This record gives sequence, structure tokens and C-alpha cells, in this order.
Amino acid sequence: MIQLEQRIFALDRLGEFLRNINPNDSNYDSLFEVINRAKNVNGWFSSKNVLYAFSQWGDCLNTKNLTKWTNSYTFLKKPPKTVGLVLAGNIPLVGFHDVVSVLVSGHKALIKCSSSDPLLIPFLIKKIQEFEPSFVKSVEFTKDRFKNLRRYNCNRK
Repeated sequence: MIQLEQRIFALDRLGEFLRNINPNDSNYDSLFEVINRAKNVNGWFSSKNVLYAFSQWGDCLNTKNLTKWTNSYTFLKKPPKTVGLVLAGNIPLVGFHDVVSVLVSGHKALIKCSSSDPLLIPFLIKKIQEFEPSFVKSVEFTKDRFKNLRRYNCNRK
């Protein structure tokens, strides 16, 4: 399992990437390509709106914020569980908080993206995995129905 500090560091690096978006920097060519593809899939995803969503996540994903957030919780050293996430697609990156919550907690995310937003979150996951290759084992995407996942009541003690 990836240590909490490594998870925070990788998310901070993603935040840094998103805070420094520059159309003149070739490191961002793939980001602008995915924005254009997302706009073709969902006409509501204007470049301006998608860049705004990336910018907001860039501001949130920094070591200070992530440490403050995670200090509120106790992460038990138990084997990670697989958490199924069915993500909405009505707003760019609307389901990304769910993904970040699963990853920062040390669990595995099984993600079913909305057909209205099938590109943006996989792009961000690929970036996180570039920054911390151990995350490759922590995320899986599916287009199928979830099978063999147990339901848990999050409010149960």
C-alpha cells in the first residue's frame, strides 16, 4: 500500500501541474488535446469551463490542504478495499472529489465514468500515475456493471 505521505505528494504534484497550465508549454499539449476531445463529446464542456475546473483542483491539491484534510482522519493499516464509483458527467470533473477521497484514503478505486465525461478524470489519473507509479494498482476503469462488490454503510461504526 502506498504511504499517506506518498499519496499526498503525488496529489500535490498533480495540483502543481494544474496550477501551472500554459498553452505555450509542450508539457501541456496532451491536456489541451483532451480538453478539445472532451468538448466534442459534451458540448457543455467549453474550454473555459474545463480549464476553470482544472484550475480549481490545482488550487485545492497542495500539501498544506491535503495534510490539513487528512489530519482529521485516522487511517488504519488494513488491506485496501475496492470502492466502486459511478461518476456523473454534467459538470467537468464533478466526480473527481470522490476519486481523490478514495485514493487519499489508501483504497482502490473502480471507476465507471459518465458517457458525458469519459476523458477528463482518466487523464488526471494517468498524470497521478506518472507522478507516483504505485497508483497504477490503485485505479481501474470499467464500462461494465459492478460485480462482486459488497455494499457498505459509510455511517456504520
